[in-house]
Amino acid sequence: MHKRKSLLDLAEVVETTHPTNISYSQQRSQLRLEKKELESIKVILKRDQREAILYFWRTLKMQQKKIWDLARTHSSHETKHSKVTLLRHRKVEKIIKSKARFLIVDLGCGEGLIGKFASKHSNMYIGVDFSSVSLKHAKKYVSANSEFIMADIQFVPLADKTADALICSEVLEHCPDYKNVIGEISRILRKDGDLIITTPNCFNPDLCLRMLLKGRGYSKAYDKPIPYFELLDLVSKNDFQIMHFESFFHSYPGHRYLPKILREFISRALGLLDNVIPFPLGLYMIIGAKRK
Repeated sequence: MHKRKSLLDLAEVVETTHPTNISYSQQRSQLRLEKKELESIKVILKRDQREAILYFWRTLKMQQKKIWDLARTHSSHETKHSKVTLLRHRKVEKIIKSKARFLIVDLGCGEGLIGKFASKHSNMYIGVDFSSVSLKHAKKYVSANSEFIMADIQFVPLADKTADALICSEVLEHCPDYKNVIGEISRILRKDGDLIITTPNCFNPDLCLRMLLKGRGYSKAYDKPIPYFELLDLVSKNDFQIMHFESFFHSYPGHRYLPKILREFISRALGLLDNVIPFPLGLYMIIGAKRK
């Protein structure tokens, strides 16, 4: 009796879940419809997945194109350069345009960032660099009265005493033997010719900390800032008279994370302190010298 009750209960459950008023053929047709709907959903999902992958690759290619376009516009001088780069160029240009010059030589000219304005203040501009790619870009954007030479700046293929002015901007710190470069500069410049050097300052607090954190001390022979006293002494020993020396762009550790007003206030305070203490504090140095 107990067994019969349980079977009856089971029959009631089956009736409630699968109503007996729907025929077997109807149930089969309903299952077919549901199966078709599932298959159509799968097709849609696969299509959406394929479109999502295609969209991802299109987006990735667009981003790559934007990066390449940005690189091209950077090399074509159409983008805004950093504040410190523009400041450095203004200081170099101020010395260059102080008097008329026939020939200006730019050692380590790169893509012609300085040559673009230096060529306007002389009858002839010569850019020297060992990178053919950089020189290719420089030829496009520097004015017509210019020539470019691919050479090592330690052995420049120019005659003695030919240049009226020589620029060496952000180059010496990358040279394995910068002393030979200064000697080559002295050979190329005429008497009373002007030499303009810009280079990082290893006494700047921000650069000093970055060098220590990256493990870049004074043991390496290249890609290191030269101490200002060593560079000034080297220039003086190669028949130059120092006419101008200053450091600029007074950065310090953590300055990027401070509000603009506070950041500029501390930078100006360091600039005033730079005039009092015996060594420079700016991130970059500029040296103006005259050939004896």
